[in-house]
Amino acid sequence: MVIQALIEQWREYVFDKRHFTARWLARATIDIPFPPDQIALTVSSLYALCLMFSDSSEGLANTLAVFVPLILTYLYPTEAPEDAFILLYWGVYNIITLFDEYLNDILPAYYCLKLLLLSSLFLKPFNYAPILMARIEIWQKRIATSPEETDEDGN
Repeated sequence: MVIQALIEQWREYVFDKRHFTARWLARATIDIPFPPDQIALTVSSLYALCLMFSDSSEGLANTLAVFVPLILTYLYPTEAPEDAFILLYWGVYNIITLFDEYLNDILPAYYCLKLLLLSSLFLKPFNYAPILMARIEIWQKRIATSPEETDEDGN
């Protein structure tokens, strides 16, 4: 079921012209004599291989993780998620990036996993951004309503 939902969303991003990825792939098919799904599959497979086996995987992963949200925010704002979810994305991205060196040493294909985790914030079968945002709002309410600590004098 999850795999089917991922495949459906992938097809939507490849063929549905409401998404900039589909529009870019349609332009690419003018110069490259292959269907858009084959182009997307080839590019993403090569990118994944580079992420797993290249010495520059950190730069490749972080470039993609930075530029896609920037493209959505500034070039295609009607396609971008809500501002609150974009801000959540940047927070998660920054926290994960703090641990890049350590996690890359202990996890094989760490940068692929990093991009999958960041993608899972918005991919339909997972869509963790609204779930995480709701969790943060609950924590904020608990903090706001919890009694403040006072010293012995009541101050």
